[in-house]
Amino acid sequence: MLINLETGEIEKPEIRLSVSDADDLFKVEGLDRNVDYEVHLNMHRPRPEVLNNEALWAINNVVSLTVTTYRPEYDEGRLLANLCRFTRLRRLEVWFQCYGNTRVGEEISPHQDPLFDCLDAMKNLESITLRPFHGAFPEVIGELEGLTELDITAEFTSLPENIGKLKHLKTLKVTNAKLSSLPESIFRLSNLEHLYLRTPLVEEIPEEVRRLKQLRRLELFGMDALAAFPRALGELEHLARMDVSYMPALPVPKGELVHLDTLKVEKVEDISPVGQYTGVSYLSLEKIKNETFPAGFSRLQNLASFYIEDSGQLKGFPDGLPPFPNLRVVSFIKTGLKEIPGFLLKSTRLESLSIENAQVARLPEGLSNLSNLKNLSLPGNNIEVLPASLMDLRSCSRMDFHSNNIREIAPEILNYRGETSLRISIGGNPVRKEGFENNSTIIIQ
Repeated sequence: MLINLETGEIEKPEIRLSVSDADDLFKVEGLDRNVDYEVHLNMHRPRPEVLNNEALWAINNVVSLTVTTYRPEYDEGRLLANLCRFTRLRRLEVWFQCYGNTRVGEEISPHQDPLFDCLDAMKNLESITLRPFHGAFPEVIGELEGLTELDITAEFTSLPENIGKLKHLKTLKVTNAKLSSLPESIFRLSNLEHLYLRTPLVEEIPEEVRRLKQLRRLELFGMDALAAFPRALGELEHLARMDVSYMPALPVPKGELVHLDTLKVEKVEDISPVGQYTGVSYLSLEKIKNETFPAGFSRLQNLASFYIEDSGQLKGFPDGLPPFPNLRVVSFIKTGLKEIPGFLLKSTRLESLSIENAQVARLPEGLSNLSNLKNLSLPGNNIEVLPASLMDLRSCSRMDFHSNNIREIAPEILNYRGETSLRISIGGNPVRKEGFENNSTIIIQ
């Protein structure tokens, strides 16, 4: 149930409630004591009579609690005095009240804030999210050995040693921390599967990362000083996905990341090292600055899915790129491409090709090489003619040429009588649709 403590209203009731006034707010009819409940408390100017309501704290089967706009001066101790009574609580999420980038009462450190004094009594906690607070990392968190997920946004400069005691921790997200290096305690988290770091002062990931043998996903955001990955990263057999965002350059791997399957890159100015990620089968790039794709890209022969989005500066790919034998899906959205890249026309196992909102002016003859193509989508380009060679794409059942500049359609398309229907979208073009009315095989949209 979502409870607004300013108005005393149940905004999203998940159980049947009888409410007459604030004092009766938590009188529940037919409350099932065998059902676990999630409670969301909006702490923006809470009414004292609501916070003092004994029925709220008597709901002992609350397993998830989200507290938004938390400010100690608004709370007056009521929430904190009762929080520990939720003895079955497994998930706690606290969003501190902020104005701009500064929390009201930011001079309060976690060791002075009573909120953190409650944590050591919550032995069943499995997940904690704290965003954002100021001060040192609360050491009490390192004593909650049942934690599996920890997401913390704060400007702390160090992590306590006892963080390494969280042997069940699978997800660790550290945001805006002013760490100058990654502490050894992180690499004692032997069951860690997902590590998210937004620590702009960190210059390297140490070789000790090889100890995170269960790591499956690594996310790096805004780590401007990080230039390379250690050789040890390639030893992590389960590391299948990496996300790199808002950095000046894609880090150079010192060794081969042979187990890495998925690489997602967003707003990285220099992606030149991308060719060194040779094992990748899924590549997603967003907001890249390169005008020409790096030549080393040809080494990604395992590539099966290739996505580019919001990269208007990208004009083309190097000449002479080889075919990509495993490539199945290509989606380029909002690029500066003026033609369909030649290497795609040689990648004959391609099943879906989408180049949207670019500057492609014509459909090349080589398109007919793509005998396995099932979907062809080129909306928002400058195409003027739909050539007869489109009919050679016998496996293709959907074609989208919406919002181009099409003025001419080959007679072979108009007269198509295939065994299966072909759906073609040509809306938003100057061409007329006459000639299609008596063709039941082609569906014009």
